[in-house]
Amino acid sequence: MSDTTSALTDERATPFVDPWSKKPNHQGVVPVDALFVGAWDNDLGIDNINEALFLVRDDRQDLLWSLTTYSEKTTRENLDARESGDPAWIKSEITCGCVAGAPREGTQSKAATRLLDALVRARVHHEFPRPPYLPGLLTIAELADNRQSSHRGVGAQRTGGGNCATRP
Repeated sequence: MSDTTSALTDERATPFVDPWSKKPNHQGVVPVDALFVGAWDNDLGIDNINEALFLVRDDRQDLLWSLTTYSEKTTRENLDARESGDPAWIKSEITCGCVAGAPREGTQSKAATRLLDALVRARVHHEFPRPPYLPGLLTIAELADNRQSSHRGVGAQRTGGGNCATRP
């Protein structure tokens, strides 16, 4: 387990979402062993930011880390520096921290999808992921599908989740 995730050990048994990594123990740099999941633009209504997402796994927990920047270009520059092995690869950031976690379950891809779904649902009505998508562990299609299915699910929750005529 990364040193950066050691402060999160008290949350290992309970899933959590901290959509903007506001808790002090959720803030910090992306752990060295993090796997790049993908990136997207976030529409904030008054502006856009770019967000790169990373999965960190140990034997008991899956964590999703977020690094936001002002543009896709800056995100790409950060990712290129990371890929080249630069230990100070984060050249520009707005925020950086752990945004979701849950007990370890499934494959890397399934874990990333599950945590992304929770994150997108938690941010509905505040920010909306949109293209361009940068693939990593997840493909462009998987990133887009996660975003769309999360928003459909929230709509279903608000309307009762289905056909009201079938409800008792």
